[in-house]
Amino acid sequence: MFLLLLPLLFFSSFVKASDTLVLKDKTEKFCLTGQKLAILQDTFSTFTIDDIRGDYAGHFRSNWMEIPKNSNTHSTYWLRFFITDQRKQKQPLLFELFDFRIDNYTVYFPIGKGKFLVKEGGDLYPFSYKEFKHKNFIHQLPPLPAGVSTGYIRIQSVEPVGMIAEIRTLPFFTHYATTEYLCLALFYGIIAAIAIYNIFLFFSIQEFVYLYYVLYILSIGLYCLTQDGLGFQYLWPGHPGINKYAFPVALYMMVVWCLLYARLFLNTQKSIPIFDWGIWVFLAIRTVIFLAALTIAPELEYAIWLDIIPLFFIFMAGIVRWLQGYKAARFYILAFSALFLGFAFSAFSYVTSTNSIFSVYVFNFGVLGEIFLFSFALADRIKLLMKENNSIYRQMIFQLEEKKQLKEKINKELEEKVHERTKELEEKNHQLDAFVYKASHDLKGPLHSIIGLTNVGIKDVSEEKAKIYLEHISKSTKRLDATLSDLLNFTKVKKVLLTKEKIDFKEMVNDILGSFSNLPEYSKMRFEVSISQPFPFYGDTKLLYSILQNFIENAIKYRDGAKSESYLKIQIATKENGATLLFEDNGLGMSKEQSTKIFEMFYKVNENSLGTGLGLYLVKMAVEKLGGTIKVFSEQDKGTTFIVEFVENKSKALKN
Repeated sequence: MFLLLLPLLFFSSFVKASDTLVLKDKTEKFCLTGQKLAILQDTFSTFTIDDIRGDYAGHFRSNWMEIPKNSNTHSTYWLRFFITDQRKQKQPLLFELFDFRIDNYTVYFPIGKGKFLVKEGGDLYPFSYKEFKHKNFIHQLPPLPAGVSTGYIRIQSVEPVGMIAEIRTLPFFTHYATTEYLCLALFYGIIAAIAIYNIFLFFSIQEFVYLYYVLYILSIGLYCLTQDGLGFQYLWPGHPGINKYAFPVALYMMVVWCLLYARLFLNTQKSIPIFDWGIWVFLAIRTVIFLAALTIAPELEYAIWLDIIPLFFIFMAGIVRWLQGYKAARFYILAFSALFLGFAFSAFSYVTSTNSIFSVYVFNFGVLGEIFLFSFALADRIKLLMKENNSIYRQMIFQLEEKKQLKEKINKELEEKVHERTKELEEKNHQLDAFVYKASHDLKGPLHSIIGLTNVGIKDVSEEKAKIYLEHISKSTKRLDATLSDLLNFTKVKKVLLTKEKIDFKEMVNDILGSFSNLPEYSKMRFEVSISQPFPFYGDTKLLYSILQNFIENAIKYRDGAKSESYLKIQIATKENGATLLFEDNGLGMSKEQSTKIFEMFYKVNENSLGTGLGLYLVKMAVEKLGGTIKVFSEQDKGTTFIVEFVENKSKALKN
């Protein structure tokens, strides 16, 4: 029992009568602070109102702080005040406890004859339990008895709180409350606006430094909501248990996002690796402290001074980066200076128990200054990055110009070399063509003589073996003669200067068919000719004659003897901008693989054929020289179709 009374005996040495709070007509607010309060610490939370009015009434000690604190969060504190009402106009009065974080409180308002009007509340109750729907704890003061009366306030809280109260007139409270809420609305509106603006920047620029900045801003907003009571009023009014965890969670998030933001903003990983390593160490330590505060060491929840160390660390990192020449760090340093000033003034007000609107919201002012300066820092960072990028772009443009000039120089040299080589090649080709033409032409005469003599020999010689030899000689010389003819045609096609004449396709086809009438296979063919010439067609007569002649001759030479009837369909139609030529037969045909090679020089579908393999190559060359295109569709043992297209023949000059 002696041990229980020991703290009370210690406190009794400080017992002193408190000043009386006098209510007057001309005063709008009456502060229950300082010497107007006496304090009694109930170490084991066992005292009742009767105990402190009776046996322990003399154990109250005088209050020497402007705002008394519950220095021992495990104890219950009793506050005693003396009050007298000297007002002539009995207007309604409101009693207000400022610190919304008080877990549990009971107010005993004197109403005379030793009786009290009891009001209770705290942040352990749902917000709807409050008598006035305000972030602080408000109660209407009952009519006071005449003379000096004694009132009591019982406070319990597991976190440090300010035990400060005021009595206000209703008009003053209304004006004060609306002004305070307006200022807080502006404060949170600014935070929300800056957060929204920077989240759009994040989605636009895709840099995580903006995301961390937004998360840091939002965590600051949550931290402030836990300090001014608006979070409990508007975000979780029906869940008072959140009040216990909202503050440590918000503080932890604020420190974590600030460290990550600083890491990316200052680029510590590359610029100052030792600080980057330190940031990760502080993140790990702060996480351990946070988890310990939520589980085994709840007193760490309110050790705010621990967070000054990592914040000061990244503040020093900003100074180092600035000394390295990183100009964007200047606003970063100013931002942390604003935060530290706000925190310093807030801590000073807490230690000295100063009670003013400035001391209550000085941290908010520091936060606003920090947020604005951080925004300037990010803007300055963007400006510097744009300047660096512009410098890089200018350098790239300069390099591209140099490369362009070098490329033009190389291209010019290459063009000159190509022109020179082309000229040489043209000369060689001209010489080669002249040689082929002269050689072919010179060989034609002797070959025709040999062919004539062999024909005579075959008629005059009676010996069968000699006739066989002469027939082989005749066949070989005729094949050689055909090859020379094709070579001469090849040279002519290459060298020919195109003429532009009006073409009569009907007359040309009839003339060609007549020229082949002496061939043995001609009589076994059926020719279906359809020529429509509503529009005039202009081209080179010799080349067109050669094209049609080749297609008709091939259809006759390579008809399928196994079929009872062979045919060749010739369809020619002119149009306003060209002509279409179609040749369809039911001859031997060819495979798909063969049809892709028939326009190659010296390619023959049948190696036993007497042809040279130059015919269709010359056709394609002639078609292309006339500005046309050629397609082939063929199927083995079913036949072949050739389609030649000439486009815009009238509007463009023929190629030379």
